[in-house]
Amino acid sequence: MLTVGAITVERVARHHVVAAPTVSAGPPAAPVKPLPLSPEAADSDAFDDWSSGGSDPAARFLASDTAHDGSSSLLLTRPATDAAGLTASLVQPVSVSTDAPMHLRFWAKAQSAEAGSLTAQISSTTTVSLPLPAGTYDWTQFTLAYTVPKGVKRVEIRFVSGAPTTSTWIDDATVQGYGSTGVVLRNPGFEHSSADLSITDPSLVLTTGDAVLHLRSRRSPSGRFTWSLTSMSGAKAAEGTGDIEDGAATVRLKAPQGYYTFSITATLAQVTAQRSTNLVIFDAPPAIAPGDSFTGVGVHLGGESDQVLAQKLADLVAIGVRYVRTDATWGQIEAAPGVFTLPVDLDREVAAMQKVGIRPLLIPDYSNPLYDGGVTPSSPAGIAAYARFAAAVAAHYPQADIDVYNEFDFRFNKGRCGTTPQCYLQLLRPAAAAIRAASPQAAIGAPSTAGIGVNADWLDGFVGGGGLADLSAISLHPYVQPAAPESLGADLAALNQKVAAAHGGVPIPIWFSEFGYSTVPGWVNERHQAAYLVRSELVGLEHGMTRFYWYDAVDDSPIQLDLESNFGLFRRPTSFAPAAAVPKPAAAAMGIAARRLTMSSPPAVTKIGTDGIQTVQLGKGSTAVTVVFSTGAAHRVTISGGGAVTSMTGERIDLRSDGTVRVGDDPIYIGGTPRIVLA
Repeated sequence: MLTVGAITVERVARHHVVAAPTVSAGPPAAPVKPLPLSPEAADSDAFDDWSSGGSDPAARFLASDTAHDGSSSLLLTRPATDAAGLTASLVQPVSVSTDAPMHLRFWAKAQSAEAGSLTAQISSTTTVSLPLPAGTYDWTQFTLAYTVPKGVKRVEIRFVSGAPTTSTWIDDATVQGYGSTGVVLRNPGFEHSSADLSITDPSLVLTTGDAVLHLRSRRSPSGRFTWSLTSMSGAKAAEGTGDIEDGAATVRLKAPQGYYTFSITATLAQVTAQRSTNLVIFDAPPAIAPGDSFTGVGVHLGGESDQVLAQKLADLVAIGVRYVRTDATWGQIEAAPGVFTLPVDLDREVAAMQKVGIRPLLIPDYSNPLYDGGVTPSSPAGIAAYARFAAAVAAHYPQADIDVYNEFDFRFNKGRCGTTPQCYLQLLRPAAAAIRAASPQAAIGAPSTAGIGVNADWLDGFVGGGGLADLSAISLHPYVQPAAPESLGADLAALNQKVAAAHGGVPIPIWFSEFGYSTVPGWVNERHQAAYLVRSELVGLEHGMTRFYWYDAVDDSPIQLDLESNFGLFRRPTSFAPAAAVPKPAAAAMGIAARRLTMSSPPAVTKIGTDGIQTVQLGKGSTAVTVVFSTGAAHRVTISGGGAVTSMTGERIDLRSDGTVRVGDDPIYIGGTPRIVLA
């Protein structure tokens, strides 16, 4: 253990944990005697920004008070009786400069470590490894050099366990390019972990009347805590105190529907832990009428246990998702010409979706090394092979719909024909015919064009070339980020006119088969992401959209500045809630929209004044709802008539005594069809 003074300094700065004060208005003081973290545990600890993996159930990655610097380090333990050949790993992806040198530096200490007990690695398309020495030694710094391969912009930093060790510690890891002083590793000293206090629940999507959190502490079997629940408006919705007994506690959240920050301060054996997380509470599961659901999401699943997969899908159902779009990768499915083996993981995923009422939209993509040199097919033989592959996917999953290829007009297409609509039509026509023959009930989406916007010029060629004959819905990825979604309206209206002219005046449904906003600093914040989600759904509903697939369900990586990694409705699990994806405001907004918005009648859009205030009315009679927001400056409006007023994330909004409410970027819902005028 470090001295109490050192604990105070380091934990304030790096772990948000301080020595318990002598006098406090908060929880009663903990026992005076410090209680160090045990080197034994039933499971590994979780660490912010690091993910664990591997096949060894006996290896443990734990937080430790034995530190080279600061208050914590990573401790690996693995018993001598452990089976040979199994590995366990702790991994973090980092962004790097392509075709450039870099190095990983860290400090390590060991007691009775066997050869191969811990290996440091940097990996992308190539991997370099540094096995730590066997034996017992004090803190020693190690360096691993790596040259980033050309074209690579992300690498993985790995600590891999491959043999027994009584104790091996890692601390103060840094990744730098030569001549650089910038540290790009997050949580490099393993200060932020689940050891002191964590939530064990697998979901942070809760229901009023049954909103319960279960806490666990590995730091101490007993302690006291205070907690609070704060809404997006900053209002405190609930608070309380409690006791930790036998290392566990339960918190019952008696709060109305809404999106919240749950904060807790716990006194644990002379250590005060302060943690927080977001969560959402809904009044009830969404009751969506058959044929009235449009809510979908893109997912990147694979490798999860049945239990984790079921929970991810349960979270999606709770926020109203009824459609899921995911890949069926050609190179994995056809390893020998004409032999199609559908992946076990995809079988599990599709079966799990169907079990909870989610309809899959599968994407037969992208290429296969057996045909056309492993790029997008363009030869007659390659195109015919793609059609057979797409048909095999459709036949194997008869309750799924098919999106023919993905963003053919963009970088995924490296075929020799090119990215023109004429090249896509050569691929689509035989594929669509084969899909219909294999699965007549499958809806076919095409052409899945990439944004920005609807790519009107490309679609002109597609519609003019007869592409509408081969599809059930026009599948688009009309990204406009970071701009507001209302910019799509004119292009969608023009597209509908072209479609009607080419299709005998009969409209064809539009799918937003990908759409989203990434939450990275300087781009779009989480609140705007939620507001734009609702507003983009309204724009789509106004222009014939029947499915809306948000991209994507969960952030793809913990790299906070990476645009591609942060589109999720949910953040990745944290060390405070290691078993649960953490909802962003957008997850709550999607759930409320699924409960309030309907396709039963066309939206009626009205502009109030000249500064951007819009109202959108949907539904009729008792199901009618009015949504109001501003595309420009915020204003106060007067509301008369109508029902309850709620925020985009479900919190009740009380009108001022004069009957007014402030309207800004965030959509608000009003029951019925009220009269709304500028105040």
